[in-house]
Amino acid sequence: MLTPISNPIDTIAAHIDKSEILSLENHNRAHHYTLITTKKLTQGDMLGVLDYAIEVRWKSICMQILSIYIFPILLALLYFGLLKLESRRLFPFSKISESKPIVPFAQNYPNTKILLCMCGVIFVCGLFMRFYYANQKEILFVDEAWSIAIASSSKGCMALSNDGCQDKIYYDEFGKTIKEQELWRDKSFASAFIDIKNLYLTNNGDAHAHTNLYYTLFRLWNIGVQTGDLQWIMQRGIGLNIAFYCLSFLFGFLFVRKLIGFNYLVPLFLGVVFLNGASVSNTLFMREYALQECLLLAFCLMLSLFYFNQKNSFKFLGLFVLVTSLLLLSGYFMIVFVALCFGIIGFLTLREHKPSKFKVLCCVGVVALVGCELLFPLYSRGFFGGHAHSATSKVSNATFSNLTNSLDAYIEILHVHLFNFITLIVLFMLFVFKPFIKDKAFMQSKNAVMFLVLIVVGFAFGIVIIYLAPWKMLRYVVASLPLVGLVVVLVFVPYLAKKYTKIGISAGVVLLGGLIYYQEIGFLKFPEPRMYGMEFVLQEKDDIEIPTIYNVRSSYLACHIIPYFSDFRKYYFIDNVDDAIKKVKEFKQVYLITQYPIPEQELQILSKKDIFIDSRIYLIQN
Repeated sequence: MLTPISNPIDTIAAHIDKSEILSLENHNRAHHYTLITTKKLTQGDMLGVLDYAIEVRWKSICMQILSIYIFPILLALLYFGLLKLESRRLFPFSKISESKPIVPFAQNYPNTKILLCMCGVIFVCGLFMRFYYANQKEILFVDEAWSIAIASSSKGCMALSNDGCQDKIYYDEFGKTIKEQELWRDKSFASAFIDIKNLYLTNNGDAHAHTNLYYTLFRLWNIGVQTGDLQWIMQRGIGLNIAFYCLSFLFGFLFVRKLIGFNYLVPLFLGVVFLNGASVSNTLFMREYALQECLLLAFCLMLSLFYFNQKNSFKFLGLFVLVTSLLLLSGYFMIVFVALCFGIIGFLTLREHKPSKFKVLCCVGVVALVGCELLFPLYSRGFFGGHAHSATSKVSNATFSNLTNSLDAYIEILHVHLFNFITLIVLFMLFVFKPFIKDKAFMQSKNAVMFLVLIVVGFAFGIVIIYLAPWKMLRYVVASLPLVGLVVVLVFVPYLAKKYTKIGISAGVVLLGGLIYYQEIGFLKFPEPRMYGMEFVLQEKDDIEIPTIYNVRSSYLACHIIPYFSDFRKYYFIDNVDDAIKKVKEFKQVYLITQYPIPEQELQILSKKDIFIDSRIYLIQN
């Protein structure tokens, strides 16, 4: 049976009985192989997507065709559908009224002080949750260690091509000393300036996958810091994200108030956005995604103001360009979000017969891209390497299974963090028994248009990014969840009418209580089963007299493993595998971490375990 595989040879060999493999051929395409086996493979979860060519070839062909034509087809259908609506005078784009607060039928606007107090309670609750869970965080989760390594230019000897090594032995120190030298090692302003300069010019080698904005802010945040204490480093890093949370809350408040007016829906929106488990977890994750959430809300505020205003001053446009540039610099995937927003708003401005405003919007986009290049000269490189290759390969080799897996993953994210059991029941009951309130003036206002546009963009961005992302994880779509949360606000709109307000408030309290009750907070502890197999040799206290020899030429692994070195264990970083074997023979017992094959027949190996990135850890006795 022919099976197209998208995995490296070593991964395949690690999970398949070799007696079942007849042949494995490369088709001159990176990581694309044809595997001929004696029977069907059933380990799809470990190997990736295993589609049998005879059974699903037609699906692959259809998906490849759709991946090319589906977007223009959808745009065409949307365009002609809108023309049809306009011809029936259901939604006259050329006569959209100017900005109106939502639900003008609500006769009992609450006191401003009451609303501010409600928003304040939401803010304090969100802040308390973040501080509470920050104190429970035990580990650097995967790429959090990479943030420190990139920001502080600390990648270990293995990334330096032996320039910093002497006799191919870089470290011969206790774990505490190594952590102090490899984490936040220099508190001077001069060191921070050099690190920021390197981030501007090269992003310390990470330009192919990430931009430099978060790393630069992270380095500035840690000026004056010199420590290898892991707990202190985590609390300091989370502190930066809590600062982003405060700004996010402010931008979210200003955005939703501009969009729907100042009423009970404002604290509801803020509660849905900032009290869910995804938002809290995002604050605990020392990566760029909390910054993305902050800048996305700021961008939505600026986009709404641009669309609502009859005229926009140069000062406003300059600020709009800056916010757009910063959002683009918060992550490469944000260009998809900005493109969707600009495309739809540009289309609406043309339909409203405002070509000059459309030209201004185009200029904002172009100048924002130029600003990205000025702030990060290697910005464009990210679209031609790293995760970009992964994304383009998923488009060119579209499969039905990847689409279904992406939808399943996105639905699971929404269900876990926004639309849990209680939320769905509340929304269903409110929708079924909603009062009928006709408000044609609002439905033809720019507020309603922007409201619906942002909901559509939020869902579209989430689905597209989950499909393109290297891993189908929450982090890639968490910034867009506030826009998805507007769906909740939409269902509550009719309950702002005077005689239904108490029902709406009661339902809102139940809904927010359900969000808090069903919170799932991540990035606190190692998942079970653990992703790494190396913690026991790094953290165990009862065998710290046994030294460890580190023989892996990988800066990525080094930055993950160094933070967990036991303070009082001796570590040796040795570049050459032969030198490492010689060093092994000097000790009665020793741990060896290596990615290279070793002469196992010549060594007395007490234990062997696969750990991370094709590396193994051995306990050797002489």
